Amino acid sequence: MILDDLRLKLEAAAHPGYYASIANQYPGVTDRLGVPMAAVRRAAADVVRAGEGLEFLEEALAPGAMTSHEMKLVAALVIATEWRLSFPEMLLAVERFMPNVTNWAVCDTLGEALGRFRKARAEGRGWLQEMADSGEPWRVRLADVILLAHYLAPEECDFAFALFGAPKALEAARTDYYASMGLAWAIQTFAARFGERTAEFFFALIESERVDAVTARRTLQKIRDSFRFTDAEKRRWTKEGNAHLAEKADRLPKSENRPIRLA
Repeated sequence: MILDDLRLKLEAAAHPGYYASIANQYPGVTDRLGVPMAAVRRAAADVVRAGEGLEFLEEALAPGAMTSHEMKLVAALVIATEWRLSFPEMLLAVERFMPNVTNWAVCDTLGEALGRFRKARAEGRGWLQEMADSGEPWRVRLADVILLAHYLAPEECDFAFALFGAPKALEAARTDYYASMGLAWAIQTFAARFGERTAEFFFALIESERVDAVTARRTLQKIRDSFRFTDAEKRRWTKEGNAHLAEKADRLPKSENRPIRLA
């Protein structure tokens, strides 16, 4: 079986030192083998190159078939790169795979690998809308990652902002750390490319109190930490963001009422 061969290949590629060195990046992930990502990518490429992608997915997407974190990463990459899947079939495979999306690494690896969205942006919009409207944290985060990776174009800003601001997506960000960080990352990415348009959208979210203060501050922090903004741009975003949040300060818990400061 293809899955058995993959299991043996990944176990052989596991490295105890690598396992230990990145342990703090995967809280709660207990099924890691400790395989470097380069080896995971090679394994996925080998499956597709051998013409075994469809057969592999039939095995891998059966409930409980994947027994390690790295097997899930391989499956995510095969879904994204198996050329024999049509775009709708790829989306169906993603749906079957979603029960395995339980940590940021699997979620983000899948979202960033789904490059076929770039040539099928219009076709993918309805599916992405459903993901954002689901309110499920990992579905919301996956939609955010796909948008920041494959919809980063001026003609897509309005669509992306509508999904970022979808009520159930914002509720997921309010209540779930990874959905919150996914939204902050996505807005920061669009801000780096489309500063004025993103600022107008983001500050309107704050003014309308649709986005929670914690997610708003995480967004400002990501802008501050990014190399894609000049110091002047960071100061401007920090100043304006803190000003907008300060207007709401009397309604916020003290834990949410701390301004972002530049070092």
